[in-house]
Amino acid sequence: MQDQLLDILEKGLKDLDLEISDDKKHKLVEYLNLLLKWNKTYNLTSIKNSSDALNLHILDCLAIIKPIADVKKKYFSNKDVISLVDVGSGGGLPAVVLAIVLDFLNVYSVDSVEKKTTFVKTVASSLKLTNLTSIHTRIENLKTDFDIDIFISRAFASLSDFISLVDPLSTDKSIVSAMKGKYPSDELEELNAVKLNWNLINSINISVPGLEADRCLLIFNKG
Repeated sequence: MQDQLLDILEKGLKDLDLEISDDKKHKLVEYLNLLLKWNKTYNLTSIKNSSDALNLHILDCLAIIKPIADVKKKYFSNKDVISLVDVGSGGGLPAVVLAIVLDFLNVYSVDSVEKKTTFVKTVASSLKLTNLTSIHTRIENLKTDFDIDIFISRAFASLSDFISLVDPLSTDKSIVSAMKGKYPSDELEELNAVKLNWNLINSINISVPGLEADRCLLIFNKG
C-alpha cells in the first residue's frame, strides 16, 4: 500500500508540475498514514480509504503550493522566512502539507479542538517538522509576538466570518487566502456588505489531480 500511495502521489505531483524531494514525498505519505491511524479514535476526517484521502486531502493541498509560493515572491520577497497561520486547521490541512513542502514557511496550525492540535503536535514531532507549531486556541484569542504574513483557511467559515476574525491580528501587509470549492459569489457579496476594507486581488482556479470538482483559491489584501 505504501508503494501504491507513493505512485499516486508521484502522478499527482507530475500533473501539478511540482518537483519535491523523495524525503518530502515520504513525509507526505507518512502524514497521511498518521491521519488515518488517529482518525480511528479522533474522528479527524470522514474519509477512511487511503487513496481517496490522498486525492481529497493531500493533493488538494498540494494544488495550492505554487500560488502560495507566488504570494511569497510577489509580496514578501524581502523576507527569507514568512509566517503562515492556518485557521481552523483541524487535522493539519493545509498546515502540515505546506510545512512539509515549503521551506520558507513557519506554519502555525490553530484549532479550538484540543484533540486535533494534539494530533498535529504529534505529526510535527514524528516528521521532525521544526517549522510547524500547533496551537490550541480560538483564532480570536491567538496571541503572537510576530507579524503574521499569511492567513489561510480550508473549509473553515464564510469569507466574512474568516476575515472578520483575522482582521484584528493582521498588519497592513498581511495576505488572506481562502481555499474554496465553487467560486463563492454569495460569500463575496456578503464580505463586501460588511465593509472590512479587504480587497480580492486574485482568484485562482485550482485543478486537483483525480478530482472532478470545482476548487479555487481566493487571495485578499488590505485596501
